[in-house]
Amino acid sequence: MPEPITIISENNGTKSLKIVEEDTISANELFKMWGHFSQSLHYRNPLKGPIDLQAFTIELSGSLEKLTKLLRHHAVHLPNLEVIFIVQIAMTDGIPKVTWTPLNRVDE
Repeated sequence: MPEPITIISENNGTKSLKIVEEDTISANELFKMWGHFSQSLHYRNPLKGPIDLQAFTIELSGSLEKLTKLLRHHAVHLPNLEVIFIVQIAMTDGIPKVTWTPLNRVDE
């Protein structure tokens, strides 16, 4: 799972990443949300009864808010590459603008 981060700029020009402690979506919540979307989009067994759309909408809107917080500014580590990508997503008039910034990976 991506982690929400922020970039810290030091006076000497160096930059570092700091994980932001924010209420973002977990892997389990993401898969649960995926399942709920699937249930709402696909034919439902009539013996199961109707979906409670109000409860469904409330749950998904909370999950989407957490997902948005996570994706707004996060780091992506790709295996076998000596780089970390900072991904920023900004919404302008409902249109997402995605920026990928590569950073050199520093091993401690």
